[in-house]
Amino acid sequence: GFGFALVGVLVQRWIDSAVCVSCSGFSNAIASVNIFVLAALYSFGALGGDALESFVKRQLNKPAGSTWVPFDQLDFIIGALLATWPVLHYSGMTVVAVVGVMFVAHIISTFVGFTFGLKDKPI
Repeated sequence: GFGFALVGVLVQRWIDSAVCVSCSGFSNAIASVNIFVLAALYSFGALGGDALESFVKRQLNKPAGSTWVPFDQLDFIIGALLATWPVLHYSGMTVVAVVGVMFVAHIISTFVGFTFGLKDKPI
């Protein structure tokens, strides 16, 4: 989890430097936080969000591997946003955009994985 989060942070920094030359707010926040701290927070939040969602799913007697839309698609991103909130202070619009994009991206990637036989279910 940490390795993928670190790659994600590096990609965010690269995009910010290449695209958002005159941006403020979120871009400045990402640039000011140590990349290893940010990657640790992202990975802890994503894995923690997934673990919490799995725990709640079991408490509701949902079988392992069963689909639970939209929680299966959003648990990791909500966890990552919450874990990084203290250092990045997202705007409401940023949260809505990230959650919306990640929800759609998760559904598409899962369907592609199903199409290629890498996943058991299309969602």
